[in-house]
Amino acid sequence: MNNKGFTLIEVLAVLVLVSVVTIVVTRNISSSMSLGRNEAYRLMKNNVISAGYHFIDECTQGTIQCDFSFEKNNTFKARVLEESGYFDDLKSPIDGAYLGDCLSLSAKKENGVTVVDIIDQCYR
Repeated sequence: MNNKGFTLIEVLAVLVLVSVVTIVVTRNISSSMSLGRNEAYRLMKNNVISAGYHFIDECTQGTIQCDFSFEKNNTFKARVLEESGYFDDLKSPIDGAYLGDCLSLSAKKENGVTVVDIIDQCYR
């Protein structure tokens, strides 16, 4: 008898191998995507800080009208930057949530130099 097919054991072995490879690849891809989104979020926060420096410079020079002064208030929401035209859309690369109200910027003068820090209350 000349059988030219696969046995049930051979088919099951191939299915198990394909399943294991699929699980490993899926985990690696999702892990890489998560790292990528977290890195994009970190870069976005750096861009918000940079925009904060420009916003404060333009406010203190009178280039734009704003309600910021070091004496009156030194903390403001990132939403202010979006409203001033520094960003089109402050959505999180992690999950698409709006960041304008949970990211705040704190500005102070240290030895005549402006220092801007970010207060991240979006993801705790």
